[in-house]
Amino acid sequence: MSESMADALTSAVRSATGDWKKAKRQADSQDRVSSRSLDRIRYETKHDTIRRLAFEVMEAAYEKASGGGRYPANARQIFYCARPSIIAAWAGTVFEKSEVDSQYFTQTLLKDYLEF
Repeated sequence: MSESMADALTSAVRSATGDWKKAKRQADSQDRVSSRSLDRIRYETKHDTIRRLAFEVMEAAYEKASGGGRYPANARQIFYCARPSIIAAWAGTVFEKSEVDSQYFTQTLLKDYLEF
């Protein structure tokens, strides 16, 4: 194919599809969420939700694990008291996983809660 013919063909395709391309981009920007936003929704929100739920039940879990403050309670005991409440509240969210990770709870969430 000669170069002038290729240029003419390219020009014809662009002129025929230009309006469609513009309309498609507008529809995509109005109806779709970017992949970056989807990643943020999928991954960041999950930890934010677990964190929020854990912080809401942390005091009650400590009270239960320590027998109303009479006994010392370690991190894992607090986790086992908090887990049922977190899982119950988690069931009402859009996320599928209903299990709470003990390592994340004891080493990150509990530490953050105590520093908060």
